[in-house]
Amino acid sequence: MNTIKRVTGMLMFGLAAVSDLATADQLKPPVRLNISSELVTMLFHRGDQRMLDTFTDVPVPDVANLLDDCRFSLKTSEGVAQDSYDFDFSINDPDKGFMGFQATDLRVVGSANIRDTHFGFEAPCKLLRVEVGLEAEDVEEILQVNPNAKKPAVTDFKIEVGEVTLGDDFPKDGTEGELKALLRAEVEKEIRNTYTAIWDGDIDKIANMPVESFLPMLALRHIGSFSKEFSLSPDSIEYGFDPEMYFERMRETPKKKKGLLKAIDSEFTPPEEDEDSRMFSLIVDENAMNSFILDFVLVEKAFSLREYFMMDPKLREMVPQMNTDALGLVLPEILQEYKSGLAVDFYASMSHSLIAKQLPETKVSGFQMDKNGNLRFVLNGSVTLLVQKERNTWEEARSIFASVTAKGKVVTKEISETEKVMVIFPKALELTSLKIFNKEEESQTMEEMVLTSGFNV
Repeated sequence: MNTIKRVTGMLMFGLAAVSDLATADQLKPPVRLNISSELVTMLFHRGDQRMLDTFTDVPVPDVANLLDDCRFSLKTSEGVAQDSYDFDFSINDPDKGFMGFQATDLRVVGSANIRDTHFGFEAPCKLLRVEVGLEAEDVEEILQVNPNAKKPAVTDFKIEVGEVTLGDDFPKDGTEGELKALLRAEVEKEIRNTYTAIWDGDIDKIANMPVESFLPMLALRHIGSFSKEFSLSPDSIEYGFDPEMYFERMRETPKKKKGLLKAIDSEFTPPEEDEDSRMFSLIVDENAMNSFILDFVLVEKAFSLREYFMMDPKLREMVPQMNTDALGLVLPEILQEYKSGLAVDFYASMSHSLIAKQLPETKVSGFQMDKNGNLRFVLNGSVTLLVQKERNTWEEARSIFASVTAKGKVVTKEISETEKVMVIFPKALELTSLKIFNKEEESQTMEEMVLTSGFNV
């Protein structure tokens, strides 16, 4: 029963994952998805009318003492083809006052036998409504990512059948009024029983449920389960995702990280007056990428290139080539300071606190893009060159601090009246800052000039 209810909960397209988690300096989650309610409604209407097939030839057993073979079906109003019928679908519409789907223009059409006389009956179905709300998530895998997640669930089922009208072939014997009231009550009861049978997993009932309507909702429900926040409106469904929710599963959030993220108040651009509504829109701001980069920037450690190569059988073959002879091709001064054939190692780090001491004007490694589409990616790093003078004795030969900047521009080009493409143009890749110090902490100006000129050619 819980499984089937979760499927119907998909109608609200993943309204899960309400979270109290917040990154101090971020105004909004760095990744946001906006899905048009019009698209969602269209997907639901692809097969929603087939739900009426579940309420076809429903028996009414509790009137067997008065009637034989009493059955009814839910049908659309006269003149309305069932194949083209759509339920009234509401995504938190304040004018409708509910979230879910309903019908107010159906009718009950049935027949029965009384004393060997067959007769028909009919009644308006004034209301059939399935309401959806939110409840605490219970899937452990989701709770590990988002402890405050919520999931959609059916909260209420309402059915209201109007006064029953008996067919002209019903024998007039003065019992019409009593029978009408009985039929009305029993029909409502059997509609509820059918509804319950669906949630209990009755295969015959489930077979009539519209798979083509529910599968897209199932996907959206699971997307929402991992969102940090969401909002609902009659126009759109908006999800907000924060990479930090996933990183926190693997390590504690560095204390400095929140202060290094920007307060970005991004907004989705509404369509123009003569423009069709967009199916979906996606915002990925610079905090999304920087949140990942800062995990390396805030690590106060250095990593050995030689040790890294030794861990991989394919890269291990390069280790013997890591010596002063090979390094001398790039830094000839090394061969003047050290003997030929000595092993070398490189300890690399992206720690900003270490780099900032030597390059105080350098910005933190990260990605930036302005409103005009100009983008810039700054990558800072430090490398300590070690030379093995004797067995188990390594000497710091060089300390290198560098900042590399990549620049580009994002533009949209209109191919036709209905089609646009996004193009990213690379503009420059340059070594913007470089400092090299020897073991006496003396600046190596010539080496800096050679490397900077060679990189920026």
